[in-house]
Order: sequence, then structure tokens, then C-alpha cells
Amino acid sequence: MPASRSRDANSPPPAGLPARRIVMVAAVFLSLAVVFHVVLTSNWTWEHFIRPYNTWLARLCVSILDPMVDKTIITEGTRFSAGKFSLVLISGCDGFEAMGILVAGILAFPATWKQRGFGLLVGLPTIFLANVFRIVVLFLIGLRDLHIFEILHVHVFQVFIVGIAAGCFFWWAWRLGPLGLAPPPKPVEAGS
Repeated sequence: MPASRSRDANSPPPAGLPARRIVMVAAVFLSLAVVFHVVLTSNWTWEHFIRPYNTWLARLCVSILDPMVDKTIITEGTRFSAGKFSLVLISGCDGFEAMGILVAGILAFPATWKQRGFGLLVGLPTIFLANVFRIVVLFLIGLRDLHIFEILHVHVFQVFIVGIAAGCFFWWAWRLGPLGLAPPPKPVEAGS
């Protein structure tokens, strides 16, 4: 390596490195997000993965709701209803978009595979649980007030789920510390 390009391990990184690294992380994130979106919106994925998952998710939510609702809840595939109110879990109601955002962010971020695995191991179940909470709350509100249901469904809970995904990512990234742009500071010795 030429002398002009080498640097001491304790010297600060070159001036352009942070911007290049940020652009690279953003490019990888956006590429992965597009791939996840294309996969999630394909008919094959809907038929073979998302619809069966949403059917299972509907049954899970009904099992949580059953003790809370005084009406009989009927489940038909991805639809569950009580009285005159019915909720259908379609693509987008499953939390996969938020999970895709989290996965893309964690995979794009400079980290070890062990660190990424930890982020996914904590983040994906968190999003799943938040989504189950969202569905249960929406159903309970939908039984009582369709106007509030629409406001919460369209304006509040979509932001809530994406916010959970972003919060999981930022918590995970914060735990990692800086982007590795500079070496860690040397510990201060006692008596110095």
C-alpha cells in the first residue's frame, strides 16, 4: 500500500468515509426494501405464504379476543366477525412490510452476522406482538364505533407499526454504537 494511502490505526478515518458509508448503507437498504416489496406483493407469495399465515393470525387473534367479547366470533379463513362487524386480514395487515423494513435496515447496517441475528431475534417478535395488539384493539373498537375504527386503522396504527419497526432498528443500532467510523477511544488509565 502506498505511503500516502496508509494510515495509523489510531488516526481518524479519511474525510469522505462517513458520507460514502452512509450512501452505501442507504443504497443497500433501499435495494433490499424494493426486493422485499416485490416478493411480498407477488401472487405466489400471497397464495403460498401470506394467506395461510393470515389465516393462522386470524385464529390467533380470535383466541385472544374470545374471552373479551360477549358475542360469538366466527372465523372464515382470514375473516373474523362478531355481530355486524367483520375484519379481514389482507396483505398489509400482517406486519410483513414493517418486518421487511426492519430486516432491510439490519442487513444494510454495518454489523457482524451475530449482531444482525440478535437484532432480528428481538425485532421481528416485537413487531409481530405489536401487530397482534393492533389487530385485537382494532377489532374491539370496530365492534363499538366504525368511525373511530377507520381513523385508527388508516391514520394511527399504520404509523404505529412502522414506528415500532423503526424503534427496533434504532434501538439495535444504538446498542452497536457508532458506525465503526473511528476506532474506539483508548481507556483512561488510573493515575494519569
